[in-house]
Amino acid sequence: MNKLNILLIFCLLSVLSCKNLLGTDVGNPAVNFDQNPDCESSRCAIQPFADEHVSFICQKVLSCFYLDQDLQNAKLACHQQVMPLPELSKFMDLPFDNYIELAIAIKNKHYIKNVQAESMCYESIQNLSCESTEINSVYTSQSPSNFSAFHFLLTTDASCRQLFIPRGNL
Repeated sequence: MNKLNILLIFCLLSVLSCKNLLGTDVGNPAVNFDQNPDCESSRCAIQPFADEHVSFICQKVLSCFYLDQDLQNAKLACHQQVMPLPELSKFMDLPFDNYIELAIAIKNKHYIKNVQAESMCYESIQNLSCESTEINSVYTSQSPSNFSAFHFLLTTDASCRQLFIPRGNL
């Protein structure tokens, strides 16, 4: 099976699995975690986390290397590889090894997003040029499926270490 077939299968499975993220089958709207921080559903914690953090960094890095039509597929691959990527605790002030463990802690209401740190961190990452050492240390077109240095972007600004904090520490 070639890479294109695998990518197409992955995209199809992603689209099919997203059906349940859009709301319930009886017409209730999807819940936005930012509007309802006490949401009980796992999709409330995990989906915004992916959209607001992992996907943000994937978008920033990959937009330097991909044309628009290829960017979405590359972002899906990036997200899939980054969520279980180990050693997150070395780059953020967290006791978790990867983003999956962090998403579970958010779902269980042990950790929350630090909006102030998020703003500063994301601004510093957004301001990186495509030629910057930080961007080119995270991704190279010679090794497009290797995201093992993804966490390095979290060193761009000290605020990135504090993106997620224990509930009650705001």
